[in-house]
Amino acid sequence: MWERLTHCLIWFAFTLTLAVLPAGADDRWQDRGDRFEGIRPENVRGGDFELLGVHVEPCPLDRQAPRLYVSVPLREATDLQVRVWEPESGYWMVPTRKSFQPGKPFDWPRDAVLARRNVFVDQLYVLATDPLEVLHFPARLTTSAPPSEVARYVFRFRSRGGVSLQTRIAREEDGRLIDVRTDRRDERYGGLLSFSWDGRDAAGSVAPAGVYHLKLDGKVYLQSDRDVNVDVRFVHHGKPAP
Repeated sequence: MWERLTHCLIWFAFTLTLAVLPAGADDRWQDRGDRFEGIRPENVRGGDFELLGVHVEPCPLDRQAPRLYVSVPLREATDLQVRVWEPESGYWMVPTRKSFQPGKPFDWPRDAVLARRNVFVDQLYVLATDPLEVLHFPARLTTSAPPSEVARYVFRFRSRGGVSLQTRIAREEDGRLIDVRTDRRDERYGGLLSFSWDGRDAAGSVAPAGVYHLKLDGKVYLQSDRDVNVDVRFVHHGKPAP
């Protein structure tokens, strides 16, 4: 009797394993034809103060939409390294194509990995850079065809502690940086932080197109204070929405 019961338990455990393994295998980071997508927990980055994404808004979102779209406002075809990720789950999606065209987003299905992991579109971050990863192109993540207007740029960070920061938006001009907008940011607790810019200078005028910098300088408060010196170099096309 005990031998028969043992065999039954072994068979139950075996069939349960067969039922679970394919789902896990499908979630793993792998080549899916037009993209690499899956869970890469070993590649989740960290740090006291970390850049998560550089975004363009507005971004129409529907948490249950079957497809997602990532687009980058461009004036001409541009080679880009585009990464969509969610640090808590270790989810990553990287399109295999490198050349992006104006007005032509890349789209992919939610059900392949995201729906299985209960990761929603508003939890995702996008980093789009030149191939050398020194110049950021603010990107838009939507669940429908993206709008053409650019209302603001949003820079998303994660901090392990409270912060006290001087913030600057500056434009590259003749080898120097020209201040466009300055501000201050103090947060008592760590967590997710967002810094936005509407594409205008301190007087409310539209800033000219060019290469800009978001510079953050100050402290992050941990058991011992740490210096924060962040410089995000990015493209601004000079056409914010009214």
